[in-house]
Amino acid sequence: MGALFHRERTGEAQHVEVPMFETLAAFLLAEHLDGATFEETPQDFGYARMLVPHRRPVKTADGYITILPYTNVQWARFFKAVGRDDMIDHVWVTDMDTRSRNIGAVYDMVAQIALTRTTDDWLALMEQADIPAMPVRNLSDLPNDPHLAATGFFQQIDHPTEGAIWTTRPPIRFSATPARHDHRPAPRLGEHSEDIIGPGEE
Repeated sequence: MGALFHRERTGEAQHVEVPMFETLAAFLLAEHLDGATFEETPQDFGYARMLVPHRRPVKTADGYITILPYTNVQWARFFKAVGRDDMIDHVWVTDMDTRSRNIGAVYDMVAQIALTRTTDDWLALMEQADIPAMPVRNLSDLPNDPHLAATGFFQQIDHPTEGAIWTTRPPIRFSATPARHDHRPAPRLGEHSEDIIGPGEE
């Protein structure tokens, strides 16, 4: 988009390179530069809050889920919802700095508590408590995922030679120029040769 904007302003085109390794490293290091930010030569990579063992999807009674209370209020609501009123006034809940220094132990508590309910029970409870939570889906769960069903993510189209086939809708929506998969399927061997090299050319 930046290159297109530059072209509109100046009329000049430019080459845009998007290397995968550097792009992914830059994305991931947004947090993990952490202590290395002010080093003379960056070496101390890793954001401790994100690297503790239980700050990740946790096992439930029948699957896995991510539960992410963040603010003091959310942590208090979480412990109230799970019947741990003894934690509501605990310094790990009431003071973010202290919680951050003990975040591994806090998330270990979440991991242990998560085993006591099913994933669906957790989703209902966290929605009621207004705490971010999301189930971890298996590939086999995707065709029956209610959100994907509601958005029409999976679609069946008629291929000119293969018949009815399943595919996915383009995930990005454009209000004026909607993307489609069904108007031009993947070409068969040699299908577009003349379009590319021109008739009669070798």
